[in-house]
Amino acid sequence: MKPMDLFDGPKLKICRATRHLSDYRAAFKAFTEGPELMQMEPQVDPETGNLRVVIWRGPDSLPSELRLTAADALYNLRSALDQGCFGLRRAGRLLGEGHVFPAWAG
Repeated sequence: MKPMDLFDGPKLKICRATRHLSDYRAAFKAFTEGPELMQMEPQVDPETGNLRVVIWRGPDSLPSELRLTAADALYNLRSALDQGCFGLRRAGRLLGEGHVFPAWAG
């Protein structure tokens, strides 16, 4: 029987995060090139003459689907780190009871 891969879960989470990022890129491109074209304009600070924060003209915020997709990707990456630390602990690579992501005893 093949031994269990302690890092199967983290690998799956990273693959899923990669798909979320790919979905995000495609949706963001469609959003910025869509009929409600969002324009970004650099603005010069009148007092200093320096370039400052880019002003978004168009929608007030990113669509909820984009925000949720980005959050899902981040969650999966964080979960992969947590599961990876647990796998190292089970493999005897980390010592102590307090080892969890971010891999320090607290």
